[in-house]
Amino acid sequence: MQDLRKGFDADPAGYETGRPGYPDKLFTDLLAYAGLNPGGRALEIGIGTGQATLPLLQAGLRVDAVELGPKLAAFSRQKFARWPAFYLHAGDFMELDLPAQAFDLAFSASAFHWLPKGRAYGRLRYLLKPGGTAALFWAHSALGPGQELLAQELARVYASLGFPFSPAAPDFPRRMERKANGLRKRGFKGVQAHYYEQSRQLDADGYIALLRSSAHHHGLGPDERLRLETIIRGVLEIYGNKVLIRDRYDLYLGRS
Repeated sequence: MQDLRKGFDADPAGYETGRPGYPDKLFTDLLAYAGLNPGGRALEIGIGTGQATLPLLQAGLRVDAVELGPKLAAFSRQKFARWPAFYLHAGDFMELDLPAQAFDLAFSASAFHWLPKGRAYGRLRYLLKPGGTAALFWAHSALGPGQELLAQELARVYASLGFPFSPAAPDFPRRMERKANGLRKRGFKGVQAHYYEQSRQLDADGYIALLRSSAHHHGLGPDERLRLETIIRGVLEIYGNKVLIRDRYDLYLGRS
């Protein structure tokens, strides 16, 4: 069975270009909840290209980042080379030898769902100091309002090629209740859930870049990827080569 996690490692620069990043308010809320002073120690699980890393470094924290993909690890190591408080650990989060109860904060941006749930939550609590903060958050990009016909057309294209990428957003109220309860059930206290959104307009190149940042895209063969992208470019040309994207984010906070 193909490990889709490794698909992200194929093109770090493309991933960096295609992903939306995270809003400033998310980090403001995270840091306010954690209440850390400069010099506090943070663990990032699945750094990718480091789109969530800089605000923590700018807050004066030491960041120990974990990354499974060797190309992504090299990308982020170079990206943050000038930050003396940045350390990168290449390998699987579930297997790396990391110190117990050493971290004031453990955070993961759009990566924690790739880990085995029961064991991963337990490992979070093992690595966090007593009272330390867990912060799990995700980015979801979907078509904005007023594009129902385009959404239907793109959904047909994806389905025809067996590509599991939906232009629709998840059911956030249900998702947020489920995620927050997941933290509570695993012993985290003071659990909070936060929601954010912002919009941007993309052309065909931008939308294809977003699509390429999906692990499922790399699960397709080269010919399938080319066919998919060619068809999508044709569809977008009919719709004026403009796509309104609504980026939505959900953040979950809890204390060990």
